[in-house]
Amino acid sequence: TADYTVTTNNGGITVGQYDVVLNLKDSANYKWSDGTETATKTIEFEITKATPTYTAPENLTATYGETLVDVTLPAGWSWKDSNLSVGNAGTNEFTAVFTPQDTTNFEIVEINVSVAVGKTIPSYDIPFDIEATYGDTLADVTLPDGWSWKDSTLSVGNAGTQTFVAVFTPSDTNNYNSVEENITITVAKKEVAEPAVSGSYTYTGSEQTV
Repeated sequence: TADYTVTTNNGGITVGQYDVVLNLKDSANYKWSDGTETATKTIEFEITKATPTYTAPENLTATYGETLVDVTLPAGWSWKDSNLSVGNAGTNEFTAVFTPQDTTNFEIVEINVSVAVGKTIPSYDIPFDIEATYGDTLADVTLPDGWSWKDSTLSVGNAGTQTFVAVFTPSDTNNYNSVEENITITVAKKEVAEPAVSGSYTYTGSEQTV
């Protein structure tokens, strides 16, 4: 400028500490604005890391029982603790870390990210050796704990092997889905009581009551 010259320029454009040495052209009549009257002045400054531009991950999904390792993040992102469980079914928040390509000049960023956790399929054993008798309805056919008939009013049908839909309802319905399975029933013939005949009868030529 008209009032001073730059004698040394140790400035820069990347993160770091720098200094610039200035010298008054006319120190007899001018001084620095901070009151310093020496002709030479050193200006020190620092360039700090900037916050990078990023797009927060969205529409992340997981299933109950998984950990964050199972949840994929976009390029540049990672979980702060990938060993954490995704938690119960619902919407849960976890800390994700964005690492820019240029970590010399840009900060690493941590934000909370939402994960939609869905229910999972429970473990179960399909009922077998289920029996009924012709004329029964499914309400007459007992299933193991946790199982019920989808429509218990249905007839078990004709004698033989019949198939009907049963529903398994887990004890934890907040995190597990109910399951429908086809169940086979062996339907037995229904017994008919034969009339009891006792005593002896003498021929009369007419019908007799036994």
